[in-house]
Amino acid sequence: MQKEYVRILQKINESITANLKEIEKCWVQKNVLVIEKSIMDIFYEHTKGLTTPEVHALMKKSFRDTLKLDTRDAIFFLNKKVVIKKFIHKEKIEKKINARFGSIPPEELEQLVVKYFPKDIWSIIEPKVESLMEAELDFVSITNKFFMDNYLKFLQRIFIKIVVDVVTNKEEKEVIGALGTFLLRKHFDAILLIMAKELAALASNHDGTAEEFLRYYNGDTIVDTNKKPFIKPQIIDASKKVWHPSAVISMSLQHFQQLKKIQFQEAKFNPYKEEYEAHEQERKNLEVQIKNLSTAKDTFDKTSKEFIEEVKATKNELNELREEAKKFQTETPVELSDKINILSLMYKNSYKKEEKIFDERKEMEKNMSDLNTRIINHKAENKVMQAKMESAKETLKSFKDELEPINIKYEVSMHALAKTLSKKLIPA
Repeated sequence: MQKEYVRILQKINESITANLKEIEKCWVQKNVLVIEKSIMDIFYEHTKGLTTPEVHALMKKSFRDTLKLDTRDAIFFLNKKVVIKKFIHKEKIEKKINARFGSIPPEELEQLVVKYFPKDIWSIIEPKVESLMEAELDFVSITNKFFMDNYLKFLQRIFIKIVVDVVTNKEEKEVIGALGTFLLRKHFDAILLIMAKELAALASNHDGTAEEFLRYYNGDTIVDTNKKPFIKPQIIDASKKVWHPSAVISMSLQHFQQLKKIQFQEAKFNPYKEEYEAHEQERKNLEVQIKNLSTAKDTFDKTSKEFIEEVKATKNELNELREEAKKFQTETPVELSDKINILSLMYKNSYKKEEKIFDERKEMEKNMSDLNTRIINHKAENKVMQAKMESAKETLKSFKDELEPINIKYEVSMHALAKTLSKKLIPA
């Protein structure tokens, strides 16, 4: 088998050497080479039948030999491509965020984000950041120095954990650091904004520690334990306006006070709205009932009319027969007498039914009248309810309109504070 590996390695080496011109076109940065899948497929032709780990081991060996790579140069497989990151001597590594794989093209990392986080990743990040602010970075119990020294470390730990939990491909695990760093950088501003808003909320709620923490950012000069002077960061917004910490706290206080007014008014408005809508729905239901009852009455009247006409005809025929019977001075003929008796019985039964029809019709009319009265009353009540609801709605709208300019200034101040949280002391 060893001889077979040597033979395959030689074939790969020859293939890479033959395609060096194409490989040279794949440099995306001075020290980063991304060999596209179309080129890699040429090399993979020699590895059919081998396992993935065997293929990757042979490829790494071949690239190191043919491209004369340093042992510190990184080779890893990503999105069916091969990425080679050459080690640069005396490379300045940013200590704040792990930059070991910082040169990986963003589009390659973005593909991994899409692959492993098909849904909104912010829904994963936000609760973890909130939990962090309830534990290690709780503004009611930490100092500015502790925050400056540790917040990036804590955030990096969160993002590495997020990536580790989802990356399953062993080869892609080599880029966990890069992907975690990429996600942290991508969401860095949004995370600091959450922290700024939490800090300002605590300070405006008169938490002494949080207020002291926020007031630290005033641009004053301080002297450290080594008697070296440093300038503390200032809160400066995008328009270069300097915000005094007191102004930021005041802005946050106005924002939350206005939100409370809105919430209080919504608590008044919503019951009015619900009551009105329920009452209005009841009125509509009554109108449906009266419509159905009216339709039933029309059908009933049509059927009853035919029956009443039949009763009337029976009565008329009976009267005629009785008049005819009076003509006989002696005994009425049996046949005529039988007819009169039969019609009398029929009319008697029909008359009872006719009385029942009239009673039912009268009941229907009464029900319709009652429904109409209830609808009229509902409309009157609804007008009163609607007036209350509209008044509460108008007040709610005015509160929301008042919030808009406050909210604009609040967001400006919060973005300025968020940016300030990432700054450190400046040597004086």
